[in-house]
Amino acid sequence: MRRSDDGRENIKRFSHRLSVACALPLWLSACAGAPVLWSDPEPQSIQVRQVGALRDCASPQEGARVRLFETGEAARAWAAARQRDRLVRDVRPGRPYAVIELGTASSLGSGIAVRSQAVRIGKRVRLEASLFQGGAAPAPCVVVALPPGIDAQHTVAVYDTDGQRIAASQP
Repeated sequence: MRRSDDGRENIKRFSHRLSVACALPLWLSACAGAPVLWSDPEPQSIQVRQVGALRDCASPQEGARVRLFETGEAARAWAAARQRDRLVRDVRPGRPYAVIELGTASSLGSGIAVRSQAVRIGKRVRLEASLFQGGAAPAPCVVVALPPGIDAQHTVAVYDTDGQRIAASQP
């Protein structure tokens, strides 16, 4: 009788060890992206510059939107297709830009001004903007020069001065 008890105990120990060994890779892979365990890179202060603005950007969508362009040429082509060349008058080739549109009949405001101090955390860029009320701007927009190194893999998000997210680009 002693032998069968030892055999059962050995089988229990073996099956427990086997289940832990099999589950360990699953646990580790589930935790791979957990922000609690793996923190983002340190926030980095960056300088941006608003280089253009229009009171009517002819935005077809209702809500706010951010478009990220890897080069000035891409931003110019987008503006030319919309017949909004004045918006990109001061855009230079070879650097990234973001266009922020408030959208048609925006409840967000009739104007926008982007703060020159921004934050970059890994592949995310956080811009802060002041929204202005008043006037009858149908679809205001601005273009912002970003530092080199920002590309299509980044997300550019715009927040108002109260910390509410207005819009973000899609990576």
